[in-house]
Amino acid sequence: MKKIYLFTALVFLINFAFSQTTYYWVGGNGPISFSTTSGSRWNTSLDGSGTSRSSTVATPQDILIFDGNNVGGSSPITGTVTITDGSNDMGQLRIINNANVIYQRISSGTGTISIKGDGTNNDDFFIDSTSTFSLISQDITWGNKIQIESIATAKIYGTLNITDGKCGILNLNTTTGGSVFFESGSVCNTFSYAYPLGDKNSAKNGVVFKNGSTLNYLGGFHPFGNRVDGSSTIILSEGSTVRINANIPTTLASSSNFFSTRRFSNVIIAANNIVTTGNIYSLNDLTVEQGARLKLTSSYTPISGNINNNGIINTGAAASAMNRLLFIGNTTQTISGTGDFDSLGAIIVGSSANVVLNRDLKIMDVTTTSKVSGLLNTNDKSIYGTGKLSIISSITGPSINVTAGGIAGSDTLRLDPNIYSGGGNTGNVGSGNLVIGESIAPNTYVIATSSSNSRITLSNPVIGVVNTITIISNTGTLATSNPYGIDSSIKVSSKSFEAGTNYVFNGSTSTPFTSSITEIGNLTINADVKTNKRINVSGNLKLESGKFTIRATDSVSINSNTALCGSFTNSTYIVTEVNGANIGKLRFDSINSEKLIPIGTPNHYLPVTITPNALASVTVSVYDTIKTTASINGIPFSDNQKKKFLDAV
Repeated sequence: MKKIYLFTALVFLINFAFSQTTYYWVGGNGPISFSTTSGSRWNTSLDGSGTSRSSTVATPQDILIFDGNNVGGSSPITGTVTITDGSNDMGQLRIINNANVIYQRISSGTGTISIKGDGTNNDDFFIDSTSTFSLISQDITWGNKIQIESIATAKIYGTLNITDGKCGILNLNTTTGGSVFFESGSVCNTFSYAYPLGDKNSAKNGVVFKNGSTLNYLGGFHPFGNRVDGSSTIILSEGSTVRINANIPTTLASSSNFFSTRRFSNVIIAANNIVTTGNIYSLNDLTVEQGARLKLTSSYTPISGNINNNGIINTGAAASAMNRLLFIGNTTQTISGTGDFDSLGAIIVGSSANVVLNRDLKIMDVTTTSKVSGLLNTNDKSIYGTGKLSIISSITGPSINVTAGGIAGSDTLRLDPNIYSGGGNTGNVGSGNLVIGESIAPNTYVIATSSSNSRITLSNPVIGVVNTITIISNTGTLATSNPYGIDSSIKVSSKSFEAGTNYVFNGSTSTPFTSSITEIGNLTINADVKTNKRINVSGNLKLESGKFTIRATDSVSINSNTALCGSFTNSTYIVTEVNGANIGKLRFDSINSEKLIPIGTPNHYLPVTITPNALASVTVSVYDTIKTTASINGIPFSDNQKKKFLDAV
């Protein structure tokens, strides 16, 4: 019996293979009916010299090709082909070699262009990088849909236009990872009066926009479908772009169903459009073109890429309506552009984020403090306004039990209410903090919180079973090249710098530190910097470029024997300034081994090596006039006295 079944299956496959024939369009530019059963319009040879497609026994397994090199067969012509038709079946449909095909419905109702597929790795609906296929309709209530059957696949390298009527794609192939792929360089333009990339019957996440592809939303229904479970019919892979060239909301696309719980890669708000968002779960690069306005309405908008604002980003006038930008990238993120940030509430620089200001930024929320637990580089720009900003120290919370939501694909977790609830938070729960634990994806942040039900929302979905998590925040770092130092970099109504905050100075300044700074973590010097107060460095003092001058009335204390590091040269060292009877002091609180100290005067590099016999505290200063005593107040040697000594300077 098994042999009979096998023989029958082989016969079926052989018959299927032999019945699949390739035909080229030779029917001219049109407008003309697709008419798969009209022999005069399809031929096995591009020049029309082969066999015509049978007008009576045309099979749905055939491969049909529009080749832009010739669409006229024996009378060679090129150019746009306009097809006026409804439903049709085929095994494969291929648009190649600069072909431009318009498939237009000219009668009432809706039709289906069924792509049957052959179950192999072949691309059953295919548009090459030079070609365009357009679905349009003469009336907004009519339309055709490309139906990708359960064993069919699609790959688009060129342009697919779904820009009129009730046109779209219906994808019935539920293969994990998708079955319709927009490849790098491809463009999909949508303006449909139906869901253009899948409705409630389409596969979950079945349409995949890959890195380098573009979804250009021109209006109409939103592109995420209306599946009953609320999931999307499309995936926007990292590096893909959604360009919004229409106002949102409209009667066909609300802010909520376009944005809420969606995960975007790059988003562009095209010129002269007004767009209001919902509760976005993730967003990479954000571009607002000149004349465009973007209104952010959720409490926090998570950004993992760059912001280039040449329009207006508006977050509401009242403090209660202000949005906060939450930076959660794992590579450098920039804030650029010449546009306005109107009523931006606050910013949060997440624990592994690195945010660079290429423009001034105004924050306005007087109730929510901006928080930096990553790296904030203000360059020579400023953060200013009525808002508040704090750079925080590291915290590692306790292990927290997950009581609900800890399954693959979940975006939210419900936590032990004894750790996090309306009654208290001992778990370091807060937006912008990192979440670690089994089945938590790397670089996953808390992007929203709800103490009333002990719930957090994650920047990445869970990838497996989660029983416990730990929430951590790192010590923040402030970098600046502002010539007036930190006070000119951070000009808000209230600012605080927790003990251990790290600082990087990339530009020359003689007023680096603000008065509220106490203990410094790591201090990095990349330019000529002169102190303006006494400081204590608990981490590393690193010299990369320029001279670090300790003002005559100041001291710099370093806690560790190994904490002084960097690239020491005759142009990169520590200067102890002299002013009358005062001299700057470099203090090591604990030296227990040989130590090179890169020190000198403003004009001379005079490094010294200290080798203590035991653990010691050492204070070092340098001045360039030899004295009768080892004191800045000593009497200088006379010329005759100098002859008996070696004057190093």
